[in-house]
Amino acid sequence: EFSIVLGVLHDPIKQEQIQVVSITAYDANDHSWLEGVTIEGSISKGQNKIQSFDGVTDKNGRLTYSWKIEKNLDPGLYVLNAHGLYQHRTLGTQSLYFLVEPSE
Repeated sequence: EFSIVLGVLHDPIKQEQIQVVSITAYDANDHSWLEGVTIEGSISKGQNKIQSFDGVTDKNGRLTYSWKIEKNLDPGLYVLNAHGLYQHRTLGTQSLYFLVEPSE
């Protein structure tokens, strides 16, 4: 069974900091990383999509994406959604929530 795992570097994170998202794809049957998985992801707050990204996992099954949390971004709960495509099979959408706090 192929799957993806999501992670964020900072939770919570403050405005004006850089957030790093990591997506790791693996084969649960033989516990190996999956290289070449096409990933599509987005970061949203409610119905508002803030960022979109895509890419392909490396030899370690990993894709990373980073961006600066702008000063004018509303504080609150955000969600990272991502799904993958590998060998004509869709890896289910995974979600991860993280909190954005006001800068000092």
